[in-house]
Amino acid sequence: MRLYRSLRPRRSEVRFAPFLFFKRFIPNALLLQCVWDEDYFVLTIASVAACFVFLKMIVKRALHYYLEGDVMENEINKVLEYFDALTKIPRPSGEEKAAALYLCQWGEKNGFEAMMDNECNVIINVPAKHGFENAPLTILQAHIDMVCVAEKGSKYNPYRDRIHYILENGYVRSLETSLGADDGIGIALAQFAAADIKTHGALRLIFTSCEETDLKGASALDEKYLRARYLINIDGECGKDAIISSAGLMCKAVNGNVKLQKSMYSKAFEISVSGLPGGHSGMDINKNIPNAISLLNDYLKKLPECAIVSMRGGNAHNAIPSECTAVIVAPEGTVLGSDEIHVKEVSRPNSALSSEETSRFFNLLGLLPNGVLSFFPDGSVQNSANIGTVDLHDDCFEILISFRSNTSGCLERMEKEFSKQIAVSGWNVLDRDIQQPWAGEAGELFELYNAAAAGVSRPLRIHAGLECGAFAQKNKTLEIISIGPLTENVHTTKERIHLDAIEESIKLIERLLFNIADKAQ
Repeated sequence: MRLYRSLRPRRSEVRFAPFLFFKRFIPNALLLQCVWDEDYFVLTIASVAACFVFLKMIVKRALHYYLEGDVMENEINKVLEYFDALTKIPRPSGEEKAAALYLCQWGEKNGFEAMMDNECNVIINVPAKHGFENAPLTILQAHIDMVCVAEKGSKYNPYRDRIHYILENGYVRSLETSLGADDGIGIALAQFAAADIKTHGALRLIFTSCEETDLKGASALDEKYLRARYLINIDGECGKDAIISSAGLMCKAVNGNVKLQKSMYSKAFEISVSGLPGGHSGMDINKNIPNAISLLNDYLKKLPECAIVSMRGGNAHNAIPSECTAVIVAPEGTVLGSDEIHVKEVSRPNSALSSEETSRFFNLLGLLPNGVLSFFPDGSVQNSANIGTVDLHDDCFEILISFRSNTSGCLERMEKEFSKQIAVSGWNVLDRDIQQPWAGEAGELFELYNAAAAGVSRPLRIHAGLECGAFAQKNKTLEIISIGPLTENVHTTKERIHLDAIEESIKLIERLLFNIADKAQ
């Protein structure tokens, strides 16, 4: 079944071929006959012959446009087939083994050497195409896991269920869940490059685990697999541009025990914020997306009198939370609700936090930094923080907050200041995740990529975290860029990717691999 049928505008040029023939060739042929009347018969034969040559050229050009369109359509379909296979395998962070086994089997089926290490990283060695054996070894790298989020009320189980998606208005988008194009489409493009591109040197595909949580896969990867000239990370989501630097991240867990007492108020309410856009805590942190946890906490703090029973919000430390729900008890007659706050009365619980503990908890959430903290002179984000999750139930709680910076010095300073501040307040702070910044440069690999992009690629410095930092530490001579098709609303249920973006990435990777192979000849 054909997954995608392209209506390629450039084919419409063929419609003008007869017009061009009559406009350009016939007047010139008649002009020759008028000038060289004594050789009229000879020139007429020559003109007829020229007509056939010109018509042959038109037919060839028409076939070129149609065949090129068909080839591009088939290439997109092939990438979508690889992606479709991944959507059938649940792959939340830490549960990548089934997907890793599938990738190993795919590699072996295509005649490649494939293996999986103890952290479910997959390494696939692809030999050079004939005539390009002298090209330097190039690594194509993407991550297996995905951020699994679902709409409220969905029965989706990320450990059991596949991702359902549709093609709509030129987009690939999911139904009720995150799509997993981050980074399933990167894996699919790497598979396509290895199995379907005809011109490339030796390749090594590296597919890593736990990128979305703690970079466990990239951090544990044996450095021997990184002994190569170039590494192309296909997780950039930036279209024609190439990333040369990314932010480091430090995730902290704030937790503690709270004191419960018999509920002193007569009414109980479930108060929630939902339906917010959410987003990536690095890429989207400067878009003024409201944080559901902070929004609900600010509302609850302003209530004249209440005690909190429970609070839960957010899905991951690296995602801006789109919803948060709390249960509180309050006196009879308390007025609740607003345009953003949804309220319903629930059964009165037996116990809740005391008023003092409630205020202390609300003050802690209010104390935590959230959003952009500073900018670089060029306007890009330098430092930020994101309150990612909160879970308060029974007599304990945990809050995950992540800090990002493109410079290691700033990241260390933020961490020390935060830990000191929380320690003074009496709560516990634990390290959950540390990712090093990647400070690359626009070197030879970027220039080869820029040539593939016809000179319009920009070297970007992004505020999201990438595995490139871990790879750069293991091999300091490795040239790295991060690329990939523009993907919208990652880590949310609105995640989608345009087919044109996939097509663009296919062409760029084909040209880049050709440039690398051709340079060695």
